[in-house]
Amino acid sequence: MKKRYLPDLAKEASVCEANYWRLQRLLPDQDRLDYRTLEVHHGDHSAAKINFEVLDRFKYTLTLLIDYRVQNLPKSVNSLRLIVRMYHDVNMAEVVDCEKGSQLDGIYNYPNKTMYHIDEKSQLNLFLAECLSQCLSHGIENELVFKAPSDKP
Repeated sequence: MKKRYLPDLAKEASVCEANYWRLQRLLPDQDRLDYRTLEVHHGDHSAAKINFEVLDRFKYTLTLLIDYRVQNLPKSVNSLRLIVRMYHDVNMAEVVDCEKGSQLDGIYNYPNKTMYHIDEKSQLNLFLAECLSQCLSHGIENELVFKAPSDKP
């Protein structure tokens, strides 16, 4: 009998918490920032370009579109778009959606129609952790776009 997959919730929570603090360092002006582009460099060449775009802001959450594009790869495999939600009340950030257009579940039966791994959400959160770590270590800022000042008091 096949053993059922059980997620390690403590590990998941620690990854999401670390991702929140990485995003805080990368986007310190997130209450005003609408868009930011970083290039990750290894040696003398650009390895990837990462765009951060704020999709919505609420009192306790911020939703980002993170577009990760690897240089010098065919277009069919060079990019990944993630929707990441930052929860300010619990200091966590998690991938809630990816380029396939539907909100991610914590566990998937395998096989499935979307060809997700059984732990797809966990793997995407770990990928986000690695991506953000690379941005912090090797990122060079290209572009910042702030929203226009509000006329409201």
